[in-house]
Amino acid sequence: MKKRFFLLLFSSLSLMSYSQNMQVAENISIPTKIVSQGDNLDLNGYALREAKFYKLYFCSLYLSEKSTDPKVFLDQNKPVALRFHIISSLVQRSRWENTITQGFLNSTGGNITGLESRIELIKNIVKSEYKDDDIFLFSYSPVKKTTIIYLNDIQVGSVEGEDFKKAFFGIYFGEKPWNQVIKDGMLGIKKF
Repeated sequence: MKKRFFLLLFSSLSLMSYSQNMQVAENISIPTKIVSQGDNLDLNGYALREAKFYKLYFCSLYLSEKSTDPKVFLDQNKPVALRFHIISSLVQRSRWENTITQGFLNSTGGNITGLESRIELIKNIVKSEYKDDDIFLFSYSPVKKTTIIYLNDIQVGSVEGEDFKKAFFGIYFGEKPWNQVIKDGMLGIKKF
């Protein structure tokens, strides 16, 4: 049993690798490149989510080719990764769950037919326990047509479908994004 666990752990870790980091705040750095599921991805942009005077998390977008146009990765079967580095315990699981619920509705124009069970899966993952300095990575593999979710470099779930990828990443990069400032930062339009 232990051997199987370590084999699973090693295989999960080997699917993710990082290169050099960029310092974005005191004690916080983000990778400038990642390799996920065999795809080499470069940092496209990043943003800091703040609420009032509190810094909550850094989010960063990784693409195979830099772009300020989200249609390049939303409408095409290309690799994309979204990384959330939680820096405050003020990040509330219930709020993130609500953001995802409303975000899918905004992203799909209110039509989530066929996505319901997969949306519930992603909501259950973000409802899990996490703490300051935890890192979520949502990485889409075009070969597998699957979004793989990591928490601190350990795979915690996966959701199949290019339709899911478009709807999920559309929460942050669609016509009605969850937060325009965050979208612009990750697209490299606004510098932090």
